[in-house]
Amino acid sequence: MEDVGVFASCPRQPNKLHFFTETENWELLRWEALLKLDCPPELEIVGQLIARDCEGLPLAIVVIEGILAAKFSAKDSTEVRKAWEKVSMRVNTYLSENDSANRMKKFISLSYDR
Repeated sequence: MEDVGVFASCPRQPNKLHFFTETENWELLRWEALLKLDCPPELEIVGQLIARDCEGLPLAIVVIEGILAAKFSAKDSTEVRKAWEKVSMRVNTYLSENDSANRMKKFISLSYDR
């Protein structure tokens, strides 16, 4: 909603953001959740699914990375993969919301809760 951004950014003009590509989503997810671009092989597929399911929304990636970063601290790689898979299913639930306003509301709420 550009008019809200203009009002909130006064006196500066707001930055116009674009939807990320799947490649940009995946890169941001790795940087945010793993603090590097290298990804353990056992997380590669589920991580790419999460990135794809974020549908180009950087806010979604940043919110989810906070959850994934906590899950990545577990010692057992199988446990970490299962935690990421669980997060992946929840991402899909949040993003399956047809109403884009409700979808963003869910992510903003999740961001606030975290």
